[in-house]
Amino acid sequence: MLKEQKEVLEQNGIDKIFFYYEGSPIAKNIHTTCLLINTKEQRIEARGVSICSLLDTFSRKKGKDKSSGRALKALLNKQNFHRINGEGREGEKVIKIITIKNKADHENFLNNQVPELSLLNQQISDIEPITRNGKYIKKYKFALPANYPIKRTNESFKYKSEFRPTPVNEIESKVLLRNKNNSR
Repeated sequence: MLKEQKEVLEQNGIDKIFFYYEGSPIAKNIHTTCLLINTKEQRIEARGVSICSLLDTFSRKKGKDKSSGRALKALLNKQNFHRINGEGREGEKVIKIITIKNKADHENFLNNQVPELSLLNQQISDIEPITRNGKYIKKYKFALPANYPIKRTNESFKYKSEFRPTPVNEIESKVLLRNKNNSR
């Protein structure tokens, strides 16, 4: 973090920065969230959210940079920006392939991924099983709506940049509670 950014955070009472990630069994990372916290006032001063596209290669650094930049923008301007629009791209699909290499992979697929795919009414197609180096490998193919991460994020957040947001989930509530208990 740059010296100028640290000074801006201090001037606004920010003494803690907290990041968290939401993922899913079928879309690994959904979004990265950055909270700028004022522990003395016991509140989240700003929140920034970075949504990961199904076509992106997940990068924690990019997610952190984008979400912290958005949180800083909300803090400096004292307002919300970038309304999350869960509409559009309904007809677009992203093809995903899951490779099953062993019994543990297969159990994970049946117990975690299939239920989520069922909720999305996704058809799962078997791809021809293959043998590689004497090991049996099976692949499954399915198509996810391209806007799936956006819709999932929009269930919790209305903006990508928010000033003084209300905690929306257990993680955010626990962060505030933990800071409250530590300040005593």
